Amino acid sequence: MGEQNTSRSTLLPELRSNLAIYLHPHDLSQMTLVSKAWHHAYTPFLYSHIPLQNQTQALAFLTPESKAAFLRYRQHIRGFRTRSTRGDVIQQFLNTIVLPNRLRGGVPEPPEVRLTELYLTGDKFRKNGNDCVIKILEACSSTLRSLQLDVATLASNQHQHLLPLLRIICDSMTRLQHLSLFNYLVVQIQPLVMRYFLETCPTSLVTLTLGYFQFPIQSKDKDEQTKDPAAVRGAKPHPNLKVFSLGAGYSPAFTPLDPEVSSAIFVRFLQSCSSDIKIYGLNLKYSWEFIHPNVTNAVATVTGTRPRYFEVAAVEFSPEEDQAMADEISSLWKANQETPNNSDKPREAWTSIQVKGCPLTSPTTFSAILESCQHGLQNLHIYLGERIANQDIQTILHTGTALRRLEFHHNWPLLDHRVMLQSTWNCTLLTYLNIQITNIPRPDVLFDWKADRILPLSEGAETTTTTSSMKMDESRRIQREVYTRLATLVNLEYLQLGAFCPPHLTVEITIPHNGKTGSFDRGQQLNCLEMSLDSGLDILSGMKSLKMLYVLSMEHRIGIREMKWFERELPNFQSLFGVRAQTRRTCLLYDLEDPGLNKCGVGYDWS
Repeated sequence: MGEQNTSRSTLLPELRSNLAIYLHPHDLSQMTLVSKAWHHAYTPFLYSHIPLQNQTQALAFLTPESKAAFLRYRQHIRGFRTRSTRGDVIQQFLNTIVLPNRLRGGVPEPPEVRLTELYLTGDKFRKNGNDCVIKILEACSSTLRSLQLDVATLASNQHQHLLPLLRIICDSMTRLQHLSLFNYLVVQIQPLVMRYFLETCPTSLVTLTLGYFQFPIQSKDKDEQTKDPAAVRGAKPHPNLKVFSLGAGYSPAFTPLDPEVSSAIFVRFLQSCSSDIKIYGLNLKYSWEFIHPNVTNAVATVTGTRPRYFEVAAVEFSPEEDQAMADEISSLWKANQETPNNSDKPREAWTSIQVKGCPLTSPTTFSAILESCQHGLQNLHIYLGERIANQDIQTILHTGTALRRLEFHHNWPLLDHRVMLQSTWNCTLLTYLNIQITNIPRPDVLFDWKADRILPLSEGAETTTTTSSMKMDESRRIQREVYTRLATLVNLEYLQLGAFCPPHLTVEITIPHNGKTGSFDRGQQLNCLEMSLDSGLDILSGMKSLKMLYVLSMEHRIGIREMKWFERELPNFQSLFGVRAQTRRTCLLYDLEDPGLNKCGVGYDWS
């Protein structure tokens, strides 16, 4: 009988691994207690990845019990991720998991951990956390496959931390495939150091993502070294690199870098890459890919496409100016149509189009922009988008296969959910999107922005309003369809669904039915997504890259459950804007105030 129980509790290895990757750590910990066989089978999965997503988890990691457990099972650890800025957490990870703790014959044992993934984010590491990170990288350099560092203090001291960090990456991380450094940080780095790093970074790299790098003025001798046409010592080819993203840019007023120096930084590195690489920059006038013709030519030679940017600003466009703008935008893809497919000449494409100053009202101009979305446009930035038609926005999202940023600076357009669901979104490379999705029936909304009741509280008030006869389950069905469409944007990092309400549109109102006083927006959106788990928010669980979410001035229903869901399911999530503001509106209106929301230890900044 004992043998039968043991056999029933042990799955085939293939089934075991397929099952375990979908289980929460709490469930895995319970499974290790079922039997000795299950303990042996599931302990490696339980300890394979350590996520410290909030302060509570960080403090638990520091307890003696955790230290003993991680020391015992450290040979199973493959990944470590933390949002904590506590230096003692990094110190504990170094001493308990990475460095040897026992002596054998007077000689330290080699590290048992084979760390393959390391993700560290935070404004800074206190105490000696930065030094510990360097030691961790030294100890695990031969096994790391994926490394993400977004810690400001690591980048702030070039000689103490940044140079050793880059040296370890280039000299020791021979198996590294995915590298992301300081993705949302401004980093000062000497041009010569940058050139050495790019030309000697690991040949195994598949993706390389770097933040907003700036190059301060260096000495004349170093300028000459940087511009030396010979390859740097130890230069490597990069045939495996598929994605190179760099936020480096220049402003003549602040970083007067010699264009010849900038050319030397990038050209040889680009020449070392394969032809199927995707290259992403700031796509602005002073972005690195436009600072010198040699760099632009190198990008064109490698990718087969010469990047171009289009920027125009005016208070108002005359009909003649509209037509001239449309003709210029259309000129590139029309010229490409006339170029034979077997031509060695690189094609030209707009990578960025920016329209500033006034709303886009000309159908001719917008038609040209829509055509550019089908021909490699990466960045579309329109300052005033309130007059753009629903169908045009949907066309951009349907055809913009290369689009990375869709940004509206003021008064972004409204997208009716019915139009949104008419066709698929093929802009799966999108990382930045701000848009208002509208006309979603919300039977649960009983008040307008003035705190007046839309429908008296009576039997049936929970399922109908004067604006919609739909029942709540039908509203939730529609919302799940909208979430499903949003979930296709798996690379999205920044999502703004709500609009900031200017102070002059905010009024203080006393709510009649409960006597409470709150601040209310006249621009409050009522026909929007609930953003609640009950409405299908968990459909967005595949958006693992999401870092920032704005729900300002939305009638959302985000509570503690949702806050903890963001923390648990979205490993890169850092900022949620519009929750505290909402507690002054919706929670006052519906008597839903929960003091725990303000005390929710989610481990990231929110407002």
